[in-house]
Amino acid sequence: MITVKPEGGDYYSLTEAVYKTFDTCEDIVVYPGTYDIKQEYRCFFKTTDINNETNLGHDFQYGIRIKNRTVTFLPGSFVECVWYFPTDFSAKFSPIYMGENAKIYGLNLYAEGTEYAIHDDVWRSDIPYVNEYHNCVVIGKNLFAENCIGGGATKFSRFVIDNCYFDNNVKDGVTVRYHNTDYEDGHSDIWINNSYFNGKIAFTYYGTSSVMHAYVNGCEAKAIEIKPETDDSRIKNVILSSWNNKLDGVIYK
Repeated sequence: MITVKPEGGDYYSLTEAVYKTFDTCEDIVVYPGTYDIKQEYRCFFKTTDINNETNLGHDFQYGIRIKNRTVTFLPGSFVECVWYFPTDFSAKFSPIYMGENAKIYGLNLYAEGTEYAIHDDVWRSDIPYVNEYHNCVVIGKNLFAENCIGGGATKFSRFVIDNCYFDNNVKDGVTVRYHNTDYEDGHSDIWINNSYFNGKIAFTYYGTSSVMHAYVNGCEAKAIEIKPETDDSRIKNVILSSWNNKLDGVIYK
């Protein structure tokens, strides 16, 4: 286990801690303090501008890449990233970029001007994995892809969101979204429990023969929405089970 602290830890920069231990996959504990991702990137990578064509190593041009490890944020630790990028998708940066088998506990994140607050989409993988979020607070503002979490299933993936709070500062928008995969014959599932969303939860169908199951219980949201991911998505390969939720709207299918 390694520690991140403003003083006296193994690292004082969250960005540097994750990057330099990327291959060893050691678990990380983040101590009280404020971790400014824009400032950390500029100090560590010695650059002021990044975009999706810049190779920073370990795919860090898309955000802090967390995979095959657990990151625990202690009370009093805050992660912030106010970093405005072009809205024409010439940059696709999100403060947190999830890989496979990533578990996050107690994250308190504020993101402004980025694509998402958290990007949880491995995209091309047929290796089973599980990603988890527990007791997290994620606040977004002016996210140009709107979602606090923008996620996507792979062939065999599971996502767990438990006891979390999300607010993207968009009235009647989609706060958290996960899409299915175009892999053939896949089975993925999403479990969302006891969490708050200021807007909608969306599950979007994509591909043909893979099925994505979504289980939502004990949550508060504007609505739960099932819709196509792209204009040519036709097969409704998302199956929703929903119970004990408080919804301002209805469940759209």
